[in-house]
Amino acid sequence: MSLGGQTVAVHIAMWTNEHGYIPGKKELDHKCRNRLCVNPNSDHLEMVTRKRNALRREEARRLRCEEVRT
Repeated sequence: MSLGGQTVAVHIAMWTNEHGYIPGKKELDHKCRNRLCVNPNSDHLEMVTRKRNALRREEARRLRCEEVRT
């Protein structure tokens, strides 16, 4: 998808259309954990720092692994 002449992921374009541009040091976290989700609602996407996004991703992986083991 194109946004301002630049190719971006659809979820970023949807967020920008709904909430405005994402500052340079922020990125979108899929709170719903579905990377294909493009719903710009705050239940699905949240603007966070790269570090926060990485921590949440690792936590989600850890929890998934625990579910598989039980």
